[in-house]
Amino acid sequence: MPINTAVPEYQLFATHPETYALMEVEATLFAHAFIGGSMRSYQFIEDYRIGGFYPHRMEYSFWAGLRWGPVEVGFLHMCSHRVMGSGMNMAYEQVYLRLEFGQNSKTHSR
Repeated sequence: MPINTAVPEYQLFATHPETYALMEVEATLFAHAFIGGSMRSYQFIEDYRIGGFYPHRMEYSFWAGLRWGPVEVGFLHMCSHRVMGSGMNMAYEQVYLRLEFGQNSKTHSR
């Protein structure tokens, strides 16, 4: 079924699967400082074929901070923007303190 971009998005969710592609990078500076960013593109797939996708929303993130063992202090900015149709754009900033303990303490997730 071809995608009709003139119909409301909730109808597209009902008839087409949604997937996303993610690109993310992070660098560590001077053993404790870090900076990174990501871009995630959400799209509808048309008939599961290559080239049959329609992006409808983009999310961008930027983060930076300091890590000492289980302690992380940082800043995060995330924003989401509509690509197709109308809808809500959003953004937020976060200043945080994270303490990680246990077996998965080396894993950092956004």
